[in-house]
Amino acid sequence: MRLASLRFARRRCLDYVEALIAHVASRSCIVAFQVENEPLDKAGEKRQIVGIDFVAEEANLVRKIDTNLRPIIISAWCWSFKHDFDVKDALRYGNILGLDVYSKVRGDDTTGVERAGKLPKHYKELANAKGREAWITELQAESWNPSTFDPDDMKSLLKKVSDVSSSLATHSHIRTFATLILAQSGGLHQRISVGIREVVRCQNQQGR
Repeated sequence: MRLASLRFARRRCLDYVEALIAHVASRSCIVAFQVENEPLDKAGEKRQIVGIDFVAEEANLVRKIDTNLRPIIISAWCWSFKHDFDVKDALRYGNILGLDVYSKVRGDDTTGVERAGKLPKHYKELANAKGREAWITELQAESWNPSTFDPDDMKSLLKKVSDVSSSLATHSHIRTFATLILAQSGGLHQRISVGIREVVRCQNQQGR
């Protein structure tokens, strides 16, 4: 089921997007607008999606209101090569492909870690082929039961994405986002400090 098929919800959502963008459009600190969160990936007990038709409508509305024409980010769950179709849809309407990267989820650790080392580069290449950018917009920083996720896992995952990050995102993007995501880990100060140190280490190695 596509959530955007609900007419009332669709209208209210567009009203919200219009009001929000109008309110913040003048703020120079905003470099891009993300439309929805993984809108083409099935989620929840009913495995619902937003749908590319509505995502396109939202993206076009943002472009209409934002006179600075900042890029649009549309994110995707970076988990399986089966998501190529969703990613290609996202690239049709977004300027930047947002990649949400997790390596250890719901007990699927071995294959998840392997995919985390391959998929970001694969999707970067898809984005570049369309003249688009790819940014890592989510990076795992805490456990997802029954999988565990410790500071060493964080360092390993960060190294995997940093190996291909020259075209995925600037290290400043990774640093900013990693800091935000790690802060959401709620009191896990060890993970926060390890994650931030590791990003800074990667930056220093790149001469930034």
